[in-house]
Amino acid sequence: MPEAIAQCNQVLEASPDDYAANVLLGRALVLSGDAAAAVPKLKKASALATQLPEPHTLLADAYVKLGQKTEAERERAEAESLGAGDEE
Repeated sequence: MPEAIAQCNQVLEASPDDYAANVLLGRALVLSGDAAAAVPKLKKASALATQLPEPHTLLADAYVKLGQKTEAERERAEAESLGAGDEE
C-alpha cells in the first residue's frame, strides 16, 4: 500500500487535477487507516467528476472511520442519487 500511495502522490505532484490519482490515493489512504488524509483527495475527485458516485462512496467510508455519521450519510445519499449500486 505505501508504494501505491507514493505513486499516486507523484502523479498528483505533476497533475493535481488527475481524477483517477485522487480517487486511488483516497481509496489507498482509507484502506491504510488514514481516513483524515483521504478526505481532501476524495473531495477533490468528487469536484472533478461531479457525475460519478465513486468518490462519494469512498468519502462515506472515510467519514464512517472518522466517526462523522452525518457526513457519511450525506455522501452515501449523494452516491445513491448518482447511481451507486446500479447494476448496468
